[in-house]
Amino acid sequence: MGPGLVVMVANNDAGGISTYAQAGQQDGLRLLWVVALLAPVLYVNQEMVCRLGAVTGAGHARLIVERFGRRWGAFALGDLLALNLLTLVTELVGVSLSLAYFGVSRFISVPLAAIFLIGATATGSFRRWERAMYLCVVTSFVAIPLLAMSRPSDRSLPVTVPVASGAHAAGVLLVIALVGTTVAPWQLFFQQSNVVDKRITARFLG
Repeated sequence: MGPGLVVMVANNDAGGISTYAQAGQQDGLRLLWVVALLAPVLYVNQEMVCRLGAVTGAGHARLIVERFGRRWGAFALGDLLALNLLTLVTELVGVSLSLAYFGVSRFISVPLAAIFLIGATATGSFRRWERAMYLCVVTSFVAIPLLAMSRPSDRSLPVTVPVASGAHAAGVLLVIALVGTTVAPWQLFFQQSNVVDKRITARFLG
């Protein structure tokens, strides 16, 4: 089914969903235009790294090292590691909060989630890891009935910048958060590595 499906659903994480939810709670649907503008940017970025991975057979970090040197490569990987550690914390917080609604203690839910993640990668098999991720993709469809249950309002879609509507700094920060969670830098590394690990080559480009 392709790495793209896993990468796109992976961005529907606790941090992303909470950012989108905050935007909806604070501004209704007025910021939907930001996401609409980001969609083609996201597409171009993902398509670019897919092509890079298929043609070169190398991951994004390796290409950075080869093209710009070890210093920039170390900077990119160090930045990515710090970002991923913070993201992992938000994921585990999300697991804790979501399963708490069902009465599951965080002392049970968080270790189980960690064991699942470690187990999915510890086998060293890309195929097994990918199947585990497809399981996560299927479970993410629970968001669809949750959307219906939330009964979103049918407010209109005025194309207004939040700063102009009086939100000022909070609105600007929310737009920045939407940009960061929609076009996330880790996706570039993740997508290209998936393409390489799945052994997708230039003959698949068509």
